[in-house]
Amino acid sequence: MLFNNLPSRPVSAPKVDGWKTTPINDCGEPLVAMGAFSDYPFLLTDAIYSGQRGSSPYLTTDLDGALITMFARRSVAEALMAAQSLLPAGLILVINDAYRPRAVQASLYQSFYRQLKAKQPTWDNDQLASESQKYVSLPSTNEASPAPHYTGGAIDLSLAKLPRRHWHKLLKLRRAIVRCHPSQWQLRYRLEMDYQVLSARATSLNFGAAFDHGGPASAAMYYEILAATRALTAPENSARTNRRMLAAAMHKAGFSAYEHEWWHYNLGNQMDARGVGAAFARYGGIELSSENHRHNAMRRQHWTNVLRLASGERWSPPTSLAEHYAVVLSRLADLRKTNLTPAERIEASMNMS
Repeated sequence: MLFNNLPSRPVSAPKVDGWKTTPINDCGEPLVAMGAFSDYPFLLTDAIYSGQRGSSPYLTTDLDGALITMFARRSVAEALMAAQSLLPAGLILVINDAYRPRAVQASLYQSFYRQLKAKQPTWDNDQLASESQKYVSLPSTNEASPAPHYTGGAIDLSLAKLPRRHWHKLLKLRRAIVRCHPSQWQLRYRLEMDYQVLSARATSLNFGAAFDHGGPASAAMYYEILAATRALTAPENSARTNRRMLAAAMHKAGFSAYEHEWWHYNLGNQMDARGVGAAFARYGGIELSSENHRHNAMRRQHWTNVLRLASGERWSPPTSLAEHYAVVLSRLADLRKTNLTPAERIEASMNMS
């Protein structure tokens, strides 16, 4: 069986024990924004730690300091575009998490650790730390061993599917966006809003274990191993097929899988280097640039203003932006025909989810 031009092979994930000792020779590549209003508008992002969906099982609220914009090293963003191009028609990569600042990494680790301790009250600190670090890397200030997401070389993602009629329209929108001249920024804004609304109609595929679920079923090769012991049920076989499809596209684009999480892939960081046998990692820890901060602030302010308008608040945006927000609100009407909740409709319309 082939997925487009991708072979359906068993998922494989390299052993990365001792990855923190891998030397780093940072290439100096910058972090770039992905998603709406970026140079990579065709990558669908879902910033779950920013309180847009709250779909992480070990977070009950938005994560302080989390970014609404997904950032990654430039070559990682390019590789994600390559992976997207390898997928069968109708399938879309959904990026759930990418670059994480140190503070966000620390908050995630502490949150997971606390929940694990509540579930396993008899475990000692070493057991809790060992299990926690399978799913959330220990926040580190050591430049020789940064957390994978802090390097801009780690991506958490899944797949979603669009109906055929929406897929063909999406392709037309892509072509129209590419043809836009820089002077046609208002037209591009409209097209990008339409693109994000349409992308948000995609339905998540079954992977057997939810994103961020900590447990045996989250392991990348879980269903490959299970199939060796007994026949898989129909849902289990579907989950295995979808994991294989994601893995095939990501591997062909240059990423390596992570054994404990089906959704996590690496490129260029220490974990990737250890897994593929490279002499050194080309990505070390990195801070957001002033340009990155400005982009994220713009995205967050834009999202805040959309919420103000959608709530019925008597507020008038600046004249230069009034038409833009009118476009956004008009696009919300299209989403009322879907099964999304009201909050998700707003999120989808702006790709701020």
